[in-house]
Amino acid sequence: MAAIDFPDPAVTNPFTDPNDKIWDHDGEGWRPRVNSDGGGTMLHAELTDVSPDQHHAEIHSLFTHDDVADVVPDDGERLTYNAETLLWEPRRSTSALGIVAFNYRWTSPVSTIPSPGRLSTDNADPTLVTVIYVSRYSDGDGNPDQSLYFENMGAGNWFNIAARTDSTQKNSYDLIASPTLVGDVWNVPVTFYEQGGAVFGDNDRLLAVIRYTQAPAVATTTPTGFKNVLLNGDFRVNQRGFDGNWVGTNPLDYGYDGWFYGSDALINQEIEDMNLINGATYTLAWSGGGTGFIYDGDLSTIVTGATGIFGSVTVGANPIRVSVPTTATNIQLERGSVQTDFEVRNIQQELLMCQRLARSFSNTDTNISPIISTGGYAIDTGSVMFMIPIVEMRYANIALEYSGTFLIVGSDGSHLIDAITIVETTASMIKLQATTAQPVTLGQCYALGGQGACDFLLVSN
Repeated sequence: MAAIDFPDPAVTNPFTDPNDKIWDHDGEGWRPRVNSDGGGTMLHAELTDVSPDQHHAEIHSLFTHDDVADVVPDDGERLTYNAETLLWEPRRSTSALGIVAFNYRWTSPVSTIPSPGRLSTDNADPTLVTVIYVSRYSDGDGNPDQSLYFENMGAGNWFNIAARTDSTQKNSYDLIASPTLVGDVWNVPVTFYEQGGAVFGDNDRLLAVIRYTQAPAVATTTPTGFKNVLLNGDFRVNQRGFDGNWVGTNPLDYGYDGWFYGSDALINQEIEDMNLINGATYTLAWSGGGTGFIYDGDLSTIVTGATGIFGSVTVGANPIRVSVPTTATNIQLERGSVQTDFEVRNIQQELLMCQRLARSFSNTDTNISPIISTGGYAIDTGSVMFMIPIVEMRYANIALEYSGTFLIVGSDGSHLIDAITIVETTASMIKLQATTAQPVTLGQCYALGGQGACDFLLVSN
């Protein structure tokens, strides 16, 4: 792609280059026209003057900077940073870091459905904006679809809006999550960064400049790593058979695995110190609205607010704790100050992690069937000992909960159990003793069985 030798605008304006592109000079610089035939997307010749690590800067003409390659972007190209040449260069392929600019017009009053070639926000006050609404088409005729760029955006990128002829009149925002397409409008969730100059008026000509970081092409529901330090943030593990009625739950009682009821319609989870970095910043996010809290190790409140709150944690005498509304779902606590997509872990991983707090043995058959089928032996004619392998649990003090009718089942028949108690615990084993008034045979092997489908036994701490 060769550099273009632009003429004196006082002599020739507009100007057609050797590639048959039409350029207009507006008094500040040459700008390419968008193809009238609705072909490829044209990047406009104005970009943010930034280094790859710089956050926001004023918007100027493409040809006034020594860190921009002396070439003209072609249809469908965008400027991306080349770490070897230290230049912003036009490329057609998607790269790890890119900045792209589009011409739009402002829609006022605020609208969630701006027409093609327009954008708007959810609040007339730029400092209170939480969503930017952008038509997927930057051309008023509805031709160039810019969805490729919005699909690559996510938390940590930014979105600048500036007057096309005055870069000091601007609204700047940071993305807090990936945009979503509703109809033909991209909904971009943001938090305010800075504002300068007058408020935009209806039909104002604007330059929308976005920075995107290409993410791996992986669905957000694919099992990933362990960025979420909380257990069971989506409540898929439910060993207690909880019905979801938190209001009917006693304070401090557990419902879904890892979560216990507090008060004021909040549910809570405590995090083990070894799963946190002392002094690091963590972000708490969830779906469902309401106010959440992060509590420090000394039980003081680090931060409170709507989803996306973050603060520095200090390990103390008590576990770090988070609280969210009972309506919350997809709850995540992750390192850093930026909210990202909820992490869905493999269900086997999630269950094993939850079993560090509790393990359930439930009967699934309405007939007499064993719950624990190995390790039971009669130590006398009135009791049987069971050795249960477990995941190493969080605390040494292990509690036992059970409900329903249980039986000791052996070759000599079934024996109704009067009581079950914990006799001994180790890092990998729990020893239970079941007593019965119906004689068992000394030294014989037995299984522990439930008499109904709702019979339930749980060890927890």
